[in-house]
Amino acid sequence: MKVNLYGSIWGCSGYANHTKHLANALCEVGVDVSLQSQVPQGWERVVNDNELKMITKPIHMDGIDLMIDLPTNWKMVSSERQPFIGFLVWEGDKIPEYWIDYLLDDAVTQIWVPSQHTKKAIENTIANMKNDEFPILSTNEINILNKIKIVPHGVDKEIFKPEEPKKEKEVFTFIATKGWRHNLDRGGLQYLIKAYSEEFTSKDKVEMLIKLNTAYGIPDIQQLLTELDIKNVDKPKLSFITQEMTLKDLNNFYNYGDVFVSTTMAEAFNLGGIEAMACGKPTLQTNFGGQTDYMTRDNSFKINKGEMIPVTWETMYEEVCWFKPDIDDIKKQLRYCFENKDIVKAKGKNAKLTTDKWTWIESAKKAKVCLEEINNDK
Repeated sequence: MKVNLYGSIWGCSGYANHTKHLANALCEVGVDVSLQSQVPQGWERVVNDNELKMITKPIHMDGIDLMIDLPTNWKMVSSERQPFIGFLVWEGDKIPEYWIDYLLDDAVTQIWVPSQHTKKAIENTIANMKNDEFPILSTNEINILNKIKIVPHGVDKEIFKPEEPKKEKEVFTFIATKGWRHNLDRGGLQYLIKAYSEEFTSKDKVEMLIKLNTAYGIPDIQQLLTELDIKNVDKPKLSFITQEMTLKDLNNFYNYGDVFVSTTMAEAFNLGGIEAMACGKPTLQTNFGGQTDYMTRDNSFKINKGEMIPVTWETMYEEVCWFKPDIDDIKKQLRYCFENKDIVKAKGKNAKLTTDKWTWIESAKKAKVCLEEINNDK
């Protein structure tokens, strides 16, 4: 089975992590992958053996094209020459209406999405268009829905795994990983920081450690904190990490924490959550986004209160809504975790067990089934 995978594996963005891990997992399950990616100078020194082979392998003229990118870029690869799969990663209650034409394109054989969340966003847009002045015929609707396949993200459990603590910690640690460009950022760190900083004081044996994803730059942290107008003069311990981490460092980071927290407004999957769970840590996350596919009452805590708000500050998300979590609910959930450490530990054990079903190898196996379906239809 031959696949030409179009996408970047360089850097620390979600797209890069997704492409890198999926490509390697596909190799592991026996798919012959040619990786079509622009390479930086000195790339040969930072890739593994599988990646070296995939990057140097010629394009398969009789293979299946797979592109991890937004639909607006699919035309750069898709054609009637051979089957094409567009991997759509998206956050929000809808997708842009003008994308529907890209999804309907006969050159697009399948549409892969990482979660029920993204699938639902497509369905919502179709439903909205059926009700306005631009109706979609039922045959077209069925055409799109039949193309959609859920191929989730995953976790590499050889990298992310529990470690025995070197010594017992006296301080309860909340951890988070996300970007923070401004105080309307989709990642929602602004809500977490404000809630945490107002709920606890320096007298509480608690800390929060945040690894900032600097894929889109390093923010002015002090300015952002000032804008939050935190109502507490006796603030608890809060630390930020802005330097790059190796995968081993990131595993150590997850293991240092007690609860992984994500007050995100929308996620297609949220890799950080599943990686933390593989390390035996429960998650506290908003109940809107792809993370709800792997969150259960046995492995996580949920932030349910909040409101859906229109995204008016990012052009790409025009007419899309995200979930703004309620600050008081975040405070309540943080306090509950802090005061119920036995429940936290029990959910952490369940979290580790949950991830057996959410590895990159399991994702690649699902992808392989979809690829076989295309080959059988040839």
